[in-house]
Formats: sequence, C-alpha cells, structure tokens
Amino acid sequence: MWHTLRAELAYLRPWVFGALGIALAVSAFITVVFYFDDDPPSFVATGLRAMFFVMAPLIVSFIIQSYRREERRARLLLAGPLTPVQLAWVMVLIPWVLGAVGVLAAAILTAADVLITRRFSLESLNMATFVGGQMLTYAFFGLLAQEASAARHQGRRRAAWAAWSLFVAIIVIIALFYVILVQQSFTWVDIGLAHIAVALVSMAATMVLYSNRTDFTR
Repeated sequence: MWHTLRAELAYLRPWVFGALGIALAVSAFITVVFYFDDDPPSFVATGLRAMFFVMAPLIVSFIIQSYRREERRARLLLAGPLTPVQLAWVMVLIPWVLGAVGVLAAAILTAADVLITRRFSLESLNMATFVGGQMLTYAFFGLLAQEASAARHQGRRRAAWAAWSLFVAIIVIIALFYVILVQQSFTWVDIGLAHIAVALVSMAATMVLYSNRTDFTR
C-alpha cells in the first residue's frame, strides 16, 4: 500500500510543483502590492501568501480526481497485489499528504517572512488554517460525491442515499459554521479545525463506500 501511495505521489509531482510555482508567483505579486502600502496590517501579507501555498497542493488533489477516473487508475492499481480497502486508504491519504506539503511550504514562507520583517502575527496562521481546512473539506467532498455516484450506478441504493444524505448534511453544517460560529466571535482557526473534523467524517464515509464497490471501471 505504501509503495502505491509513493507511486501516486510521484505521478502527482509535476502537478504539485506547478501549483506551488503559481503560488510563488502570486506570493511575489502580493509582496510587490504591499510594498507600496504605507501601513498594511502585519498579518495580511503573510497570511495571504501562506494561504496560497496551503491551497495549491489541495487544489491539485481536487482536480486530479477527474483524471484518475478517466485513466481508470483504480483498475491499473488493482492489477497488482492491492485490495480495495488498501486502495481506499491510498485514495483518502493523498489529500492529507498534499495538504501537509502545502503546510510545510507555508511554514517555510512564514519563517522566512518573520526573519526578514522581525514581525509575527498569530492571525496570519489562523488565516492559513482556515483556508487549509476549507480546501481539505472540498477535496473530500469530491471523493464523497464520486463514491455516491458510483454506488448509484452499481445499484447500491441504500449506500447511495446514505452518501448523498451525508453530503447534504455536511453542506448544511458548514453553512452553520458561518452563520452561527462567526456571530459568536469564533476565530478563523476554530472554523478551520471544524472543517478538518468534517473532512474526517467525509473520509470515513468515502472509505466505507469505496471498500464496498462492486465495479472499479468508473
């Protein structure tokens, strides 16, 4: 399983490097814009730059899902000594690994920014955590929707109904995060961590659905 995970990450490497390159270009642009600002809030520039570095690999994990389906990568990987449960683990671990890559890149950027400016604001980390939690949730949204559709096509009606019901429930819960939690003066990091908790629920549901597939052609 771990060999397969490494192989999948190697497959994604050009995409991740490209995304990080775009994030670096956006970060440079933000630096230039704020250079001409007389008195910008200390956390905004750092937070925005870190935010884009966290977002970039997670956007890759979301976009690549359609390519995996078109290339029938599940059938390719199952041709080896891999079980559906192990393949499910590989599929749900990829967003976490790519998210960790984004966090590492953002941490390096933030550390360099602190060394140069001699200023540090916890608010910038809160902003990055908030966006990271959001993007992780959206990545697992895609996987959950994919498995709900697969269950419907395979005639597993109860599994499909349960998956789509969970999908709708998660959307409602996330809406409540913004309607209720923000009004109660929760910080961005609180909402980001709540998104990560929702992502864990989506991850567990995706694993159960994938492990019970009867057809891996889609």
